[in-house]
Amino acid sequence: MTSDVRVVKVLSVLEILFLLAAVLVCAGTASCRTLYVDQQHPQASDANPGTAALPFQTIGAAAATVSPGDTVLVRPGVYRESVTVGTGGTGPSQLVTFRADPPRQAVVDGADVITGFEAAPGRPGVYRRPETRPMSAPSLMAEWSKTPYSTCREQTYVDGEPLLQVLTPEELVPGTFYADAPAVTLYVYLPNGSDPNQHQIEWSTRRGLWRCEAPYIAIEGFVIQHTNGVRGAAVKPAKGCRLIGNIIQWSNGFGTTFADDCRFIGNIFQDNGQLGGGGGGARILFEGNIVRRNNWRRFTRGWEEGGIKLMGLRDNSVVRGNDVYDNFGPGLWFDGFCRDVIVEGNRVHDNVPHPGQGGYNDGIAVEISLNFVIRNNLCYRNAGAGINLAYSFNCDVYNNTLWGNRYGMAVFEHRRLPPLHRVDEVDPRLDLPLKRVFELRLRGLSAPPPSWNRFVNNLCYDNEQAHFAVRVGDPDFRPSMARNLHLDLDHNLYWNSRNTSPCVVAWGFEGAEGYVEYPTIETWQEASGMDTHSVWGDPGLMDPAAGSFHLRLGSAAIGRGKTLAKVLSDFAGIPRPEGQYDIGAFQDGG
Repeated sequence: MTSDVRVVKVLSVLEILFLLAAVLVCAGTASCRTLYVDQQHPQASDANPGTAALPFQTIGAAAATVSPGDTVLVRPGVYRESVTVGTGGTGPSQLVTFRADPPRQAVVDGADVITGFEAAPGRPGVYRRPETRPMSAPSLMAEWSKTPYSTCREQTYVDGEPLLQVLTPEELVPGTFYADAPAVTLYVYLPNGSDPNQHQIEWSTRRGLWRCEAPYIAIEGFVIQHTNGVRGAAVKPAKGCRLIGNIIQWSNGFGTTFADDCRFIGNIFQDNGQLGGGGGGARILFEGNIVRRNNWRRFTRGWEEGGIKLMGLRDNSVVRGNDVYDNFGPGLWFDGFCRDVIVEGNRVHDNVPHPGQGGYNDGIAVEISLNFVIRNNLCYRNAGAGINLAYSFNCDVYNNTLWGNRYGMAVFEHRRLPPLHRVDEVDPRLDLPLKRVFELRLRGLSAPPPSWNRFVNNLCYDNEQAHFAVRVGDPDFRPSMARNLHLDLDHNLYWNSRNTSPCVVAWGFEGAEGYVEYPTIETWQEASGMDTHSVWGDPGLMDPAAGSFHLRLGSAAIGRGKTLAKVLSDFAGIPRPEGQYDIGAFQDGG
């Protein structure tokens, strides 16, 4: 509920700002028209001029006529079309804007309503319908996705809810569908076995729903759903585009991709088949979004799945104030040479494997990347680590609260080798030995595990297996050598309220030679020489099970933190007084 309120608040403020910006831009612009789309208007036609009295019938018709500075207002309705915008704005101050009016009552839909089902002979409850267009080949998705539940990209929805795809007609049970591609026939078995002709059945037929082929386009307040792309996205923005206040849902693959200088603010990415969003770019802002219940199609982490996966994110990009939860997979996943990124003030929780699948599924995962600041986040009840740095360098993990995860925090020696051509693509400006480490590994030589990472002022409470895990595979690399990693842990708080307590630190891989657990902070301090100012004490959290992580009066976390130049305020924006920093995401004392 807190996150929903935050998104609505962001959206309302942004609506005012965009209206003011539109007035200022239009005052000095020759074009800056307002065009109208209203499929329910009795005079609607794509041959119209797009006025309020004579509106367009489709969004695509308006998109074909826009000029920089124009605003397209789209009235309520279900627009079953794919929109391609070939003309954009000239810069951030002169966009081409598409706005649902009122917000979230204009739906861009990739599915068509289908009827004409007949009972399948000898199969009570099963109905079939011949299709008029070819279906995607079953092997196309099965080979790529590494899961048997992704063979046909077209999906079936009953009164807005999806049916689960099965591979053979014999597997049909209530709540499933089977796409017989050779026979071009769709079979459905509704959850209650009822006649599909008595329901609204939708069959996704469009591979992409909003494609920006020009920069500086704003998409505001739409519901965008039911695309059927193969590793494709419902929305594909270009440089400088803005996605504000949209609901993007029920995509077969991704909700959205990313591009340089884009802004994603106040959106809901939910119930997408693989990822809420995937891609990368420079100078991206991803703020105030809800990312939930993605990867319902059961993709495996062996490829990519979960909430949001960003690859190659760079150049002062910011991921801030998002609520990321109930995804089947990692919550926020950064991979593939991401660099110079701030991750702050996010609530990342309850991200777990899909039922029947294994996996760690971290809350925030940073993999093969560098130069991150990860601060003031709440990470709880994730099936992996709350925050995991996998083969990543020069990351600052400051003032986070980590509760009820498998591990609170972790560093991981990554054993995957980057392709040879990627070594030469590493930023030549780096003053860290990342490139050197990759070169050593490619030649089969020894290379150090993750290093130059700092974990300070973090609150780790009731994590299930360990509060901190150092996953190194070399049994000769002992905790006494941890300083050689340039690994810095200090001013953290660790606490277990349960009688059966996890260890403070786990070193190595379970079951492997050299694995050891340190049950107390004293044994860890003695073995490693780290965490010298850290605390073992009750943080007195308000109600973590209900998502309240403020500190009670008398908390052992109050005033015990280190003053940090990179953390000037807390999760809620409260300033942190110098010399009186609290440990964790909230500043409740001093």
